[in-house]
Amino acid sequence: AEAAESVTSNIEQELASGKRRTMARTQATGEAARLSSLPTSTTTLIVVPAPLLDHWSSQIRLHVDWDALDISRRPGDAGRVLYDINARRPMFTVEEMRRKLIVVTTFHRLTIEARRQRLSK
Repeated sequence: AEAAESVTSNIEQELASGKRRTMARTQATGEAARLSSLPTSTTTLIVVPAPLLDHWSSQIRLHVDWDALDISRRPGDAGRVLYDINARRPMFTVEEMRRKLIVVTTFHRLTIEARRQRLSK
């Protein structure tokens, strides 16, 4: 009787373990599919505390070839650096940001945008 219970227990453990592995594979596959559906980009996203925004702007100007770099503050601008800090306006679209070399924003700005996204659902 004890041997039968032990075998049954081992079988149940194996089934539970197999179920966990299957669930993990399913979740990993779903995550891989989600990630592969995201647009690719070579844009560098820099998230800074608001008080350091001017410092980052000056450091970019100092360390990047200025002739090859323009500054952009609106979606239609042709600049290569985008400062997305105005939380009162909607955030730039993914396509607008993908066209830039560098996007600089603040943690506060991203927090507000995340809140907007949650409220719109």
